[in-house]
Amino acid sequence: IYGTRSSTIHMMAQEFAESETPSVVTLLIGVNDNTGTWTVAQTAAQINATISALLDLGVPRVVYVGTQPESGLTPTTVKADATEAAVLAAYGSNPSVVIVRLTQKFKKVTNWNSTLYTSDPIHPNNTGHALLSELIIPAITSEHYISTDSTTLSYQKYNNSSSYLYGLTVAGDNATINNLSISGFAKDGILIQAASPAIKN
Repeated sequence: IYGTRSSTIHMMAQEFAESETPSVVTLLIGVNDNTGTWTVAQTAAQINATISALLDLGVPRVVYVGTQPESGLTPTTVKADATEAAVLAAYGSNPSVVIVRLTQKFKKVTNWNSTLYTSDPIHPNNTGHALLSELIIPAITSEHYISTDSTTLSYQKYNNSSSYLYGLTVAGDNATINNLSISGFAKDGILIQAASPAIKN
């Protein structure tokens, strides 16, 4: 699904969920809103409304990849980061919603402006798209997903469901996982995509 604004995607995503009955919906939205006249509050409110509508329609998992930053446009990048933080505040504790924090992940790449973008400041190059895939696939296929830096997660037991490739993906730096039960892990256990995790049993 594509659209010029998140308000357009709001309606198209609901139509998709009703007609296709998906097991997961991924959202990469808000960049055009932030480059326009919308405020962070307006963009985040629209994204939150879309997530809420999809959950109400029975979508089991919604993956909000993030609101993509634009290369070299610092105000837009700041707005993208703030938009993601606002969605995290609303849905970060909801087990049916995975939030990847794309802007944070892009900004951790050395010289990200030139490394992830080439032809224009809006559309990532091949390296940028490869990073997107690296981030999105585990968010879809992990039973539990940690994206935020310095997160502490206490006692998780995994259901060993065949619908997941990983029991846990750690994508946030300096995460601490306490009292982890590994008896029911999914296929490949833990995927580490971040720096300095502390996993304590």
